[in-house]
Amino acid sequence: MRDLSRRHLAQVYGNPTCSPDVVEAFFVTPAVPITAIMICEAQTHAAVQERIENTPIAFFDAHMALPRIMGPSGLDALRGANYFAEVIASARAAGGEGPLRIYGELADLLCRQENFAAALELEGLADRLLSSEPEAAIMCGYAAENFGSEEGAAQFGRICAKHDHIVRAENFAQPRQGAKVAEKHQPGDQGFARQTVYIIDDDPSVRNALLRFLAVKGMKARGFETAEHFLAELPGLAAGAMIVDMQLPGMNGLELLGQVARAGIDWPAVVISGAHEGHEDAVARALGQGRYLRKPFDPDALLSALHAAGII
Repeated sequence: MRDLSRRHLAQVYGNPTCSPDVVEAFFVTPAVPITAIMICEAQTHAAVQERIENTPIAFFDAHMALPRIMGPSGLDALRGANYFAEVIASARAAGGEGPLRIYGELADLLCRQENFAAALELEGLADRLLSSEPEAAIMCGYAAENFGSEEGAAQFGRICAKHDHIVRAENFAQPRQGAKVAEKHQPGDQGFARQTVYIIDDDPSVRNALLRFLAVKGMKARGFETAEHFLAELPGLAAGAMIVDMQLPGMNGLELLGQVARAGIDWPAVVISGAHEGHEDAVARALGQGRYLRKPFDPDALLSALHAAGII
């Protein structure tokens, strides 16, 4: 569900460009005159401006803006604040009136460069702008493909936490295998886990898709490639829950759950599997049908399994 009344939103999309209908709705939702600003790539601005011809948009090319806010060692907060002040003054001098509505892709360009630290600092600048402009709202566009690595998937959760609402575009990328990402709930929804969910799956496309899925839900998550890696870090991990792939290299998923149980740790778990072998039914019965999923599975099935396991 889209709640465009929030003040600091993020649109997450699957294709290289955003969904212009989402940005259009962001600009027209107030139903009052606004000062509309886009700091983005040229094709994004063209696609959105074509849809709302009656609302002039002050356009600033994100590729040209990025050097204006960066210093030798990263984001320069002072230069960034001065740049945004210039942009707002320019938009208002050109006839903009009413509350500010800013759509930006600067942080997305930084994530494309894997400069996640600067992207997070930029989101902090956006928060300070919102505090100084009580009627303003900002929407940040993010391409899911920029978070495909293990590090990117982990940083995606931090990016989501900087916003008070996540809008999933219709073209949001589905993972190639395993879980299908969909956003039917928003960060902060009632009932979602406050504990960390540990994902143990050797397939990076599945592991990272699940990390993104849980981050969008406002849940903490960490990924591990093997059972051995997880067990090595287990003594230092905070109490949580597990999503475990059955077909892991080395120690398999069931062996991992046995090791955890023998260590006296009683964490809820959901087991996932891409194989279709004869012992699966027995495993499902032992775990409880709702806690075992065959790949590929849809978001509703995963949410039901997490609920059955007591994770949400």
